[in-house]
Amino acid sequence: MEHFFYMNDTLIISGPPRSGTTLFYNLFDAHPQVNSLLTEGFFFEHIYDLGRENIGIYLDAFKMPLDDILAGMRDRDIMPPTHKPLVEDRNLNIPWNEKVYRKEIDTIVPISIERLWSGLVGAHLSALGLQDKKYICMKAPDYGKSAIAALEHIERAKAIIIVRHPLKAFDSLKKIRLKLKHKILTWPSFATIVKEMNEMPSRISKSDPERLRWIRYEDVVSDVKGTMGDIAAWLGISFKNTLVRPTLFGKTWNGYSSYKINRGISTAPLNRSINCLTSAETKYILQHVSTYSDFFSYSE
Repeated sequence: MEHFFYMNDTLIISGPPRSGTTLFYNLFDAHPQVNSLLTEGFFFEHIYDLGRENIGIYLDAFKMPLDDILAGMRDRDIMPPTHKPLVEDRNLNIPWNEKVYRKEIDTIVPISIERLWSGLVGAHLSALGLQDKKYICMKAPDYGKSAIAALEHIERAKAIIIVRHPLKAFDSLKKIRLKLKHKILTWPSFATIVKEMNEMPSRISKSDPERLRWIRYEDVVSDVKGTMGDIAAWLGISFKNTLVRPTLFGKTWNGYSSYKINRGISTAPLNRSINCLTSAETKYILQHVSTYSDFFSYSE
């Protein structure tokens, strides 16, 4: 018999890469009414890309043998990879129980996206030894795709999109990828990212404002208490001091900056000049992200 894990509300945090999604996400980490899944997962992005007409294909694929299911989830980052050390903190002691996880995953009967999501969340929380709370929170820096798919398929879901000035986001993204020597930004990458950023406004403008809100990174770091107070009221959770201090699994989180490690919330990135982008890249970005810039009031 399937073990159906009763789940409360879902909160998805999304936006473009290097726009503050991790910082914002970690402000919820230690809140007593929120379970955060430590790092990013792309369960809903895959659903968005498949489209509603192919949901049955997605659900049927989950009926494969257990080892194949786990391999696919981890290969595609369907859920946060809590079975291994996080890139941000390889010394973080995550109390992961693989045996419990496998047992829970094996009981899921994927009759709907909501039922599958509920089962995956239950398996993750059980493997981490966590109890159910009001919200389960996951982030995905996928230009709002996860947010839209979650709202479409999960009845009790809310989403927050966090955005940042495009030049600062691109500059940070190029810098961090050079630092990691991974997925280095080149001209085809610029074109793809610009396309995704410009498609964000049409994605989120059709959503119910009672279920989806967007905020600017600049507003978060300039007035974290005011911003998080508004968000807490919107979510229906109590305002706690944890909402103004980013943590990772309850421990102080000092950021994942591409330039300099910050101590908590810092306004320093707001004043940082563009260091990594060339003049040609800067010109290209400003020329082609007008849809994104106008919608989020980033026009020069």
